Amino acid sequence: MKFGATKMKGNALDFSFSGLKTAVLYHVHEHPEYAPEIRAREEALQRGERKFEQLLPLCGAQMLALVREFQNAVVRDLVERTMMAAEELAVESVLVSGGVAANSSCVPRLRACEGCWH
Repeated sequence: MKFGATKMKGNALDFSFSGLKTAVLYHVHEHPEYAPEIRAREEALQRGERKFEQLLPLCGAQMLALVREFQNAVVRDLVERTMMAAEELAVESVLVSGGVAANSSCVPRLRACEGCWH
């Protein structure tokens, strides 16, 4: 599954991923083959299993591909909108912090754009 760019009404620089999350929800509902995996992870969470190494084996290739495509869409959108804002506002630098700064896919893409907006 490939996700397109998120669409925003109003300010094109605003971020919202509710449409993207809804697309994932509909995709999962339309593909019942995800149900056993989801149930298995829900049961593991109810048992208190929270660690990556406990939950990853409960994710099949199709689910991991869906998660990867979701992350790719989010990162692409964050980077594109951030660079558009930097250019439009003629800023000298962009500060990245919080969860975005911890994202191993987002940070390299943002670093690759350093200075692109001047």
